[in-house]
Amino acid sequence: MSTTVRSNKTTRRQNVVCDSCKLRRIKCDLLALAERLTGSSSLETPLHVTVEQIPRLSCSNCRGKNLRCTKTAIIASANTATGGRSILEARQRFGDATGSVSGPGETTATTTTTKTVHSTGPTSTESIPSSSRASGSMPTRWSPETIIMDSSANSTSSSSAAMTENIKAQSQEQPTDLTELVRHLVPTFDIEDPTSSVDTSSADFDSLRQSPSAAPSHHSSQSLNELALSLQHRLGESVVAYTFSQHMILTYFSHLHAFAPIFDARAFQAEWQAVGQLSDHMSPDSQALCSVLEAWGAMCSDNPMVFGVQGNESLQVPKVLRSDGTCSISSRNRAHWGRTRLQVCKSLALRARQRVLNLLPRPSPTALAALILFVMLINISDKRSQGLEQSFITEMILNVVLRQVKAPQQTILLRPYEPLIASDRVADQTFGRIFFSMLVTDSLIAAGEPTIPSIPDEEFDRAWVWVEEIKPRLSDCLYQKLSYNMRLSQLGRETAYSLALPMKRGRKIDADHFCALVRSIWKRLLAIRGEMLMHSMNCTLCDPSQCRPDSSAAYYAAGAFLLDNQRLISVYLGFILHRLVEVRLAEYKATVHLMSHISSAGLADLCALQIESLDLVLQICRLDLDIYERLLPSGVLYSAPVFGRGIIALASFLVNIPTNEQGYPSNTPGGFGWTHHAKHAALETCKKGLHQVGWSLGEVDEVLDRMEAVLERFDSMDTDELSRRIEDKSEAIQVDSCGTSLSDTVEDEQLLWSRPSGSLTTGPDPSEDWEQFLDLSPASHH
Repeated sequence: MSTTVRSNKTTRRQNVVCDSCKLRRIKCDLLALAERLTGSSSLETPLHVTVEQIPRLSCSNCRGKNLRCTKTAIIASANTATGGRSILEARQRFGDATGSVSGPGETTATTTTTKTVHSTGPTSTESIPSSSRASGSMPTRWSPETIIMDSSANSTSSSSAAMTENIKAQSQEQPTDLTELVRHLVPTFDIEDPTSSVDTSSADFDSLRQSPSAAPSHHSSQSLNELALSLQHRLGESVVAYTFSQHMILTYFSHLHAFAPIFDARAFQAEWQAVGQLSDHMSPDSQALCSVLEAWGAMCSDNPMVFGVQGNESLQVPKVLRSDGTCSISSRNRAHWGRTRLQVCKSLALRARQRVLNLLPRPSPTALAALILFVMLINISDKRSQGLEQSFITEMILNVVLRQVKAPQQTILLRPYEPLIASDRVADQTFGRIFFSMLVTDSLIAAGEPTIPSIPDEEFDRAWVWVEEIKPRLSDCLYQKLSYNMRLSQLGRETAYSLALPMKRGRKIDADHFCALVRSIWKRLLAIRGEMLMHSMNCTLCDPSQCRPDSSAAYYAAGAFLLDNQRLISVYLGFILHRLVEVRLAEYKATVHLMSHISSAGLADLCALQIESLDLVLQICRLDLDIYERLLPSGVLYSAPVFGRGIIALASFLVNIPTNEQGYPSNTPGGFGWTHHAKHAALETCKKGLHQVGWSLGEVDEVLDRMEAVLERFDSMDTDELSRRIEDKSEAIQVDSCGTSLSDTVEDEQLLWSRPSGSLTTGPDPSEDWEQFLDLSPASHH
């Protein structure tokens, strides 16, 4: 009987649960991770041996909660019933407590090796000094190109495998400090609890460094190595956090700031340089702005840290950003890298949000710049699940920004145009840029939501008067850009007040009156676009450095990029108008059969207006393709809120329009020259832009797949059948030499395509919807 009991004791199952899982009484996967790392089963190598060889091995539960995974119970259970062998081994190794521990076998010399991590700084070449490694502190001014980490020779190979396994687990709580954020993002470093062995054992480690021969007997060489490695990791994380922040901010200024100059770059860089480029040492407003800039920089950086790769994998990351500020256009695999960077970008955006939302009650110029850039940042994603939250945050921030810029801007607008003193210039320029850009943004949001514009009519009128007053002091180039801004804002506000808001509130607008309003807005929009085309040929080469008087509004308007931005805004307004026409036509069709007093003439006019509106959207989209062709080498498509979203909408619209060979009318402003070759050339430009945007956005693959599916459906359809269907519908389009058309109102000789002299009217079957045979969805052909 005793033999059986003794046999059961010797073959009992080993402890495979860490301390945390044991206390919580949950299943621990430590044994499975150990077997996967070592490649051997628990019968070959016991778990307590594995955890001693790989001290940083952590189970999934501890990694998920960012806890330090301790294995005291596992190691202690292996040392039970040893008959005093552990005491004898300790005496043989370290000697008695009263004896000396010096000797050739008692002291283990710590041999260090160096491990070079990939470069994170674009220009710096220094390395970490030995004094910094010894003290564990971060230098004030630092620009290392390579990061050197020291680790013990007898623990480097074993701990590297554990760290490779640990990078797969990310914490659910996102820290606000960049050093702690890097611990969650960069796979080179461990993600254990920051309050680990550094705070509790630093004093012992310092005493051990002073006299290794006088070390206490309770410290083994392995514990010394773990303590040194922990300190080196903490130092390395500080360096990586610093260089990561520096690289992201420099990337933003190199590739993005020129296209969205919301704040004064020189004033910010002066403050940034004064603190040694350490963003955590700046003011709270500047810290929040740095967080947003870092999130933006990650959107267009090709640094391997952004993609979470290391070693040989970092060589696979394509280098798309050139030193001269341009970027390569090709490389069709950028959507893959766009998805790869999403984890880092989302973490940085969440960190920025935690800091930015604290700035809402602070009306400082730096806080306003951070808020606006953050609004642009969070509207990058196309995910519908986040649409409601993004819309709420955007509306809240924009309302706060508008309230904050009203008071100071009113004083600027009321006083006559005069040079500003140096102390007021930066603040006034920032408030002025924000105010005049918010005029357009507010009008487009009001027309698209729809809602009442947040900027009152009195302030809008006062801003218009002020622009007219400073006209004699501005160059024609700058004044025209400011006037485009004001006129586009006026069209957006009129669209909201006259069309969108009454339709939202259920007011029935007479069909004739509705068509007259839409045609009037289209007429003025096309007139503005015609002037922009002339301006782009004559004034886009204006040197902004020579067109910068002491005026916040004029300073904001300087730069040829603004003209392209305004042209893209006009396309957005055109999409809004076309959508309102479609909604009004659907409502009219739903009531025409129920109310006998509604005449069919109104329905015919709405159908004709829908055809004209669709054709004019096609026209302005084709005219703006040259903007994207110019911007492709610049890399500005990385700033996705304007250009990226614009090219996605442009590609999605153009791919669904048939060509002239497939039956689309060729005698319209948009359809003239819309051949098979012209369509594929336009789509090729869109694809190049989408491939470039795919560097930042992971959703581009879906857009490209939909485009290919639509093109395949076009090719698979019988051309004669498609032409016959469109010709049957096109009988409703007649050229009326006695009427007036929307296209007749455009007197711009710079348009690239000619237009018919007559108008587009509707024939005998007006109830047929033009979209029925332009819709290429799979459901429409089954």
